[in-house]
Amino acid sequence: MNRLLKIQRASETDLEAILLFEFHNKTWFSEFLPSQVLMRQNERYFKQQLSGGQNLVQFLVYLHNGALVGRFSFQFLDPQHTVAEVSYRVAKQCSNRGIAQFALRSLLPILACYGINELYAQVSSENEASIRVLKSCGFEYSVTKEASIKMPSGIQDTVVYKWRVGSQERLQ
Repeated sequence: MNRLLKIQRASETDLEAILLFEFHNKTWFSEFLPSQVLMRQNERYFKQQLSGGQNLVQFLVYLHNGALVGRFSFQFLDPQHTVAEVSYRVAKQCSNRGIAQFALRSLLPILACYGINELYAQVSSENEASIRVLKSCGFEYSVTKEASIKMPSGIQDTVVYKWRVGSQERLQ
């Protein structure tokens, strides 16, 4: 897999590629993300994210041919940048190929080197694919927030998973 993918930190020069990625996959992403999240994602929104002023870092996943197929965002939750929340998405044509799992597993040691000790992820309780990805990467169930997310299919529970430095060693 590592010969087929390239993972790099996003910068302002990636803005056009990110906008195209989001546009081409909007219908797919709307199955897993609340509409209010998708509605606010415009050029200004991404420019702010990429400027580095929002306590956020993003990584992009490219195929060997240069096609952007995934985006991982890490939002810091504390001033010391030791706790963060991850959100990610993979293009529909690349789903169920192990890309999310490979990229997240690859990014965890990098994040630990930057001082992140804990990482959280919130997913709809009905998003079984993301739950499998998180569990396979060493995330453990933390809490369920009942009726906390409004999806096109209705109100759903949110499940929170937590990863801590050292979780990956148990997977080896």
